[in-house]
Order: sequence, then structure tokens, then C-alpha cells
Amino acid sequence: MGLCEIYNNYFDVVRCNCDATLKEAFRLRYQVYCVETGFEDPAANPGEMERDAFDEHSLHSLLIHRQSGTVAGCVRLILPQEHQADYALPARQVSPVLRDIDEAVLPGATSAEASRFAISKEFRKRLADGLYPDNNERVLNGEVDEVDNHKRVLPNMVLGLIRGVFQMAYEAEQTHLITVIEPFLYRRLSSLGLVFTKTGEIIEYHGRRIPNYRGITTLLHDAHAKQPDVWETITEYGQVWPLDGAPHERHNPTARLALHTE
Repeated sequence: MGLCEIYNNYFDVVRCNCDATLKEAFRLRYQVYCVETGFEDPAANPGEMERDAFDEHSLHSLLIHRQSGTVAGCVRLILPQEHQADYALPARQVSPVLRDIDEAVLPGATSAEASRFAISKEFRKRLADGLYPDNNERVLNGEVDEVDNHKRVLPNMVLGLIRGVFQMAYEAEQTHLITVIEPFLYRRLSSLGLVFTKTGEIIEYHGRRIPNYRGITTLLHDAHAKQPDVWETITEYGQVWPLDGAPHERHNPTARLALHTE
């Protein structure tokens, strides 16, 4: 059984397309950023939901554990706002290098920022402890070793969030990604074949952060060559983002404006 099939037995990636799912994302962010890490002030996030001004022009996705229905993780994609300073992206606001990169290299109107990669430590521990068993039929029939499945899925939980980013970027017709991430996450993504271009800066924000960027099609081509099983998982065998294609050449404003539907 390949990594993509195993992963899909454990997790679904779901777009937040209503208030209920958005609140699930905000609640998980509160758990991770206010409770588990202390990066954000609980008092500044009433209702035990962590939010900020960038959420208003962002798309959001959830990582759902299939057997329990538990929200295990979330991620957001902040869409550029063409008529606002720095395209209203926090990465461009904190990184002088990103601001100065030529439009031919990093086109402002189609370069979105992936952020708020969050996976609950509590969920990860419960999964590792076997409190969320794998009820897949092949496991129950003894055809597949559940322990082996756990060993493959646990270190790779972030793949679902990455899939969510590419799904949202394709839907919103974005061509490039920007991130400001911790060094360990940069190394982890690189080990998965997802190698971003560093700006060369180190940003201090709740610790050391690395600003970086890359064209999505090129990024995925490289991942396909280096880690085909990872490429299969994050693109669902090319369904999320075709290997030979960029986002559809269509002008559909609703794809980018209908961020929060009821």
C-alpha cells in the first residue's frame, strides 16, 4: 500500500466553506498557538478562537481524522490584495527582501502566503498512543500492519496540510507560494522534496523564522522527481495540481472573493 493510500485511510483534507468549519480552524489555532505554544495571548483571542486581520482575505482548510472525526490540524492561505501595501501579506511586511524581488520572479498578484500550519500536540500524542485506532478493513482483516501504518503516517501528518495549501492555491489561481517558517519546518519540507528559495534573512518572530518562496509548478516538479510518493500524497496523484499544468486560465472573481460562504 502506497503512502497516499495509507494517508487517505487516516485523514481527510476539508476546505472551510462555512462559519462552522471556520470556527473549528480558529479553535484549533487557539489550542496550538495560545495553549500549547504560548505564541499568542489568550486574552486577545476571546471565545477560545485565535484570529487576526489576515483571515478576512484568506482561505482555510482542516485536517480531519477519519475514524474519530477529530480536527487534527489546519492551515490557511492568505491571498494577495493587489491594491494594498505589500499586497496585504504579512511575509512581505516583515521581509525587505521579499518586497524587493522582481515581479517577473515573484508576481505579486498571484503569490499567496501559506501560514498557520497547526497540528495539535494533544492529537498527535493520542494517535501515537493508539487511542485513535485504524479501523480500515484491510487492517482489521490482518492484511496490513497497523503499527507500520502509524510509523508511516505520524511523521508525515503535515502532508495533508500541504495538500490543503495546493488545493486552495489552485482554486484561487495562485502561481507562487510565500512562507515565513521555523528552520525545522523548512528542513522538514526540504526532506520531503519541497525545497523553497530562501531570501537569506532570519526574521525574529516568536523565535527564528526563515522567509522563502517558490513557483508552485516548479516546486511540485522537483518533488515529483525527488520524492514521488510525497508528490502522490500532496497532489492525490495529480488531481489537486496536475504535474504538467498551472491553475486554469480563467477569470473567475468569485473563486477569490467568496472566502467565507454561509
